[in-house]
Order: sequence, then C-alpha cells, then structure tokens
Amino acid sequence: MCQVEMGQGTYTSMPMLLAEELEVGLDQVRLSSTPRRRQAVRQSALRRSETGASTSVRVFYEPLRRAGATARTMLVAAAASTWNVDQRRAGPEGRGDPSPTGRTLTYGALADKAARLPVPAQVALKESEGLQVESERPPSGSTPRRR
Repeated sequence: MCQVEMGQGTYTSMPMLLAEELEVGLDQVRLSSTPRRRQAVRQSALRRSETGASTSVRVFYEPLRRAGATARTMLVAAAASTWNVDQRRAGPEGRGDPSPTGRTLTYGALADKAARLPVPAQVALKESEGLQVESERPPSGSTPRRR
C-alpha cells in the first residue's frame, strides 16, 4: 500500500475495497506497505506520500475496486476452464462447481491458472445495492488493539 496510515483507517478501508469485489471476507485480504522510497513513484495520482486531506479512499476507490473485480473475473474464468463450464455457471466467486458433485476450489488453488490468463480490458463492478463488506463496520486494522 502506497498510502501512509496514521490512525485514520486507511489500512482498513483499502482492503475493504478489494474484499468487496473479490467477494471474500475482510480477513482474507492482507495489506503490506510499499518500501518508503518507492511510495511517491507508485502513488501516481498524488505523486507524493502523505497522510491527511482524506485522499486515500477518494483517490483509490475505483482503482482498487477495479483491481478486485479484474482478479475476480480472472479467477472465475480459471474455475470455468478447470470444470469446462461457461463462466456464468462457475458458481459463487468462481469457487463452486455447478454440477451436483459439489466440488469447490479456493482462490488460492485458482491463482496460478488465473495469472496466466489475459487481463480483461473491461470488468463490471458490483452494484452499490449488493455491496456487503463496505456496509459492515469492521474492527480497525490501523492501530493495535488494546489489551
């Protein structure tokens, strides 16, 4: 993550955007910081690394949702290919087999296959009415919990 965390929830809100589009729980998304000297380069929208002005969600809302939707699309395609079914029948989150066998796959099991697929130029974001993770109030991943 190229943003700085100073208790304002950046390290909670950014993973929420990815989890939403991937259709996974927030506990399944891990965030790591970029090395300091690369932050300014990677943060192309602001060209600097800073905390303040509530810019994180405003700047990264759509790019992170698109990244999550792109990954989900590729994972569903990998599942469909594995089971030799149409992508629309690849099951919820691309992990459930539509056949009566009830087979399942994790995103981790599909990751290598999905990574070899072409990256789609356009992906559909979830409709705002269907958002689950964003409507929750998760514990903050920003600061350590008190004991």
